[in-house]
This record gives sequence, structure tokens and C-alpha cells, in this order.
Amino acid sequence: MALTFAACSGPEDEVPVPADAILIGAVLPFSGPFASTGIHLERALMLAVEDVNRAGGVSGRQLHLEVKDSNSGSDRGLAEARALLERVDYFVGPEEDHLALDLVGDVKRLDRLNLQAAFTSPTVTESGSKGAWLRLTPSAVTMGCAMATKAIDDGITSARTIAARDDYHLELASIFSATFGNLDGRAYPVVTVKSGESSYKKAIAQVSKYDADATLMLAYPGTAATIIKEMSRTQDVRWYLSPLLRDDALLANVPEGVLTDSVGLSPTFASNAECEETAGGGGLGGESGHFDCEPSAADRFDRHYAERWNVEDTLPAAHFYYDSVILLALALEEAHAAGQSDPRPQELLPYLTELSDGIEQVAWDSLDEGLELAKDGVDIHYLGAAGEYSFNRRGHNLRALVDTWVVDGEHRFVDRESVVCRLPITE
Repeated sequence: MALTFAACSGPEDEVPVPADAILIGAVLPFSGPFASTGIHLERALMLAVEDVNRAGGVSGRQLHLEVKDSNSGSDRGLAEARALLERVDYFVGPEEDHLALDLVGDVKRLDRLNLQAAFTSPTVTESGSKGAWLRLTPSAVTMGCAMATKAIDDGITSARTIAARDDYHLELASIFSATFGNLDGRAYPVVTVKSGESSYKKAIAQVSKYDADATLMLAYPGTAATIIKEMSRTQDVRWYLSPLLRDDALLANVPEGVLTDSVGLSPTFASNAECEETAGGGGLGGESGHFDCEPSAADRFDRHYAERWNVEDTLPAAHFYYDSVILLALALEEAHAAGQSDPRPQELLPYLTELSDGIEQVAWDSLDEGLELAKDGVDIHYLGAAGEYSFNRRGHNLRALVDTWVVDGEHRFVDRESVVCRLPITE
């Protein structure tokens, strides 16, 4: 099989682009503060392109991937992204929320589809007739509401919050505070911090004015580790951690024992059918409840990824990046079957969102079957590497089910039950 992708660096850059290829572009962090994630996300995209092309492509057309360096969201990375948008048909990323917002005007001007697969992807509201966005990861609304529900279920009555000054973490803090208050908890004012500082004494002094049952840490691993270490010298803290902090970089930079029994939340990779209620009332429709979930499709993807790249662990975000390409391929095949061989982004968006509520279930590793069903115009319900999706018509994933985890006594991340937000989620 001829490889039809061009990586950020390496011999794949020389691979010619097939004349009728479907061009997919992505900007990922290969340099700068977030450089450690870029290669993992690129591999997920490359693997998805390989799998689609091995299954025959989309209506006989091969996918071709071009990846460039976002430089962790610098001006240089923005320039790379804008140049790439000019050349490709579909765009995945970026990881950096401010970069995604800076590109909104370009996505509209060029009439592109932006597949947002990052945990920090902002909620973009479309306006006008050009450009469209599909947000695969659950938004800060889902995560903030679930975190507040989890804290209340744990018996937390008051909480203070430290949040990085970026759109995702500030929205997460706002949603948590509002939901926590609506559930009769007391949320103290949010203390904001700038990422990358060498010391956070002023912020620690501010947050220490409030005597609370728990402290939320909503920041990137480097910033979080610095603050947690500084605070651990003078006080015992019960931490609740951002979805971005399930990262070995956090554990590597915090002394063992400091984070023991800290609680974190992450998007679930299990489908509804893979979850069984274990405690509490309610169900998957938005009420409170605890669930025991077995994400079998995600586990299979982990093995697939590990075998392809000869690695032991799969970065959680890689699941969403893989799914972005598979969802695109299925939607394009369905659109082609309906007589739209080259749909504009806003014409394609309904095909994408309907992949979360079709009748015929198709798992990520039944791609041949899925593409054949799409060719026949069958309504597909996609069960992806990242589990099940729940898209609204605007392309936002409103999946309410969220996984929880703790840091155990051996300084490891350990999965716990899944929960759902106690309040209805709307966006």
C-alpha cells in the first residue's frame, strides 16, 4: 500500500499526492511547551488514513494527510495553520484553543470544515453561510457540570478554584461554580494564573484566604505541578483535577504522596451499552448516577495503535483524532450516496452529526462494513475509538457520561466509576 500522508518531518514528505485525493490537514505541537503530544496525535491521524485507504478510500478516492507544526500556538504556528488551510479540503485541530479561535475567520473565508479533536477545543458558534465545525470532545460545559456533580456526590460542600487564564479552563471554572452553587455547594471566587510562571506565591496567598473542603486545579501539567508543590509545603489539600491533568508529566513533577486520593475527570470512552448503573438514582439522560463501564472498543483501539507504532501506551486524545478522520470518511460516503459528491462544509455537517444517532451500529474496526453501509445510504450509529458520540445539530458533542479517576498510594492514575452531570446539559 502506498502511504498517502505527509508527516511533519521525515521521508513521507516526498510521497506524491494522488490527483483525486481528499486532502486533510492538521497542525500539531511538535515544538514548544506542548511538544510531547504532537507525535502521538499525528500517529493517530496517520493510522486512520491508513485504515480508510486500506478499506478502499471514500468512493474510490484516497485520503492524503499533511501535518505541520503549531509550535504550541505561537505566531509561527498560526502562520503554518493559515497556509495549510489554503491547500487542504478538511482541517483537524489545533490543540491550542486560542489558535482555534484565531482561525475562525480563515475557516469561514475559505469555507472549510474544521474537525476539532482537542480537549481544549473552544465552542465555536457558526454565523453566515460559510465554514463549519465539528467538536468531538465533550466541552467544558459537560466536564464542569460533571465535576460539580462528582464533588457533591463525594460530600464536598465548599470549593475553591485555581484556573489558568485560557478560554477552556476559565469556562470550566465558570461552569463548575455555577453548577456547584445550583447543587447547594459553596464555590469561592476563582483565582486565575498565567501558565509558565516560576512561582505562584501571590495566587496561593489569594486562594488560601478561603477555607474549603476541596481545591480545583484547572491548568496544564507544568503549571499545576508548580502550584501543587508550593502549596504542599504549608497545607494539606484535597485536589480535584482538570481532564488535562491525567498526564504522566504531572506525576513526574510532583512528589509521591502529595496527590494521593486526588480526584480527576476525563471524557468516557465507553458506549452507553457498555455501562451498568452501580449506585445512585437516574440514568444516562442527565440525572445523577454512578456507572461501571467497560470501554471495549477503546481497548481494541489501544491494541491497534500499540501494534502499529510499537508503543505500550496510547495518549487518550489520540482516540478523538483517529475518530475525526473515520467520521469524515463515513459522512463523505453517505453524502456521495445521496448525490453530493463534493459537499460544502455546512452541507456535510448534518451527515456528520447524524452519525451519533443512526440505527445501524458500526464500530471503528468494522470500517469496511461501515463504508459499504454508507454507500447504501444506511443510517449509521458510529461507535468510535473514543466511544459513543452525542452531537447536536451545531456539531457539539454533548455526551453527559464522564469517567473519574484517582491518584493512588503508589502515585499512579487509577480508574474509578463513571458519572453523569446531575443537571440537563444544553449548548
